[in-house]
Amino acid sequence: MDRMTNGMIVGIVESSTSPKKSHFAYRLSLRVPVLNNYTVAICIASYELGFYPADIVSLIHGNTDQFDRETVDEEDFSKALEEILRSPETRSVLSSLLTHVKSASA
Repeated sequence: MDRMTNGMIVGIVESSTSPKKSHFAYRLSLRVPVLNNYTVAICIASYELGFYPADIVSLIHGNTDQFDRETVDEEDFSKALEEILRSPETRSVLSSLLTHVKSASA
């Protein structure tokens, strides 16, 4: 992400909490350094010790089952993540962030 936006928007992966206590969880967020490190969470992935199945849930699509998936392997996980990242909702968030960055830089 930072290469695509020349460092204006940075992708961050951080440890997170999972509703399932026995799972590991990581949150993917976008951070905007020029906007006082404004951060928006994109999705959370959680899994047990064996990695799969892994759950991936979009945090920008509201309460829709379309972006709340249990993935069975790395290929399935990558496909679900790609769908979230290429979705109109994610593109809208990116567009809004870039607009704010350009306004702050002017």
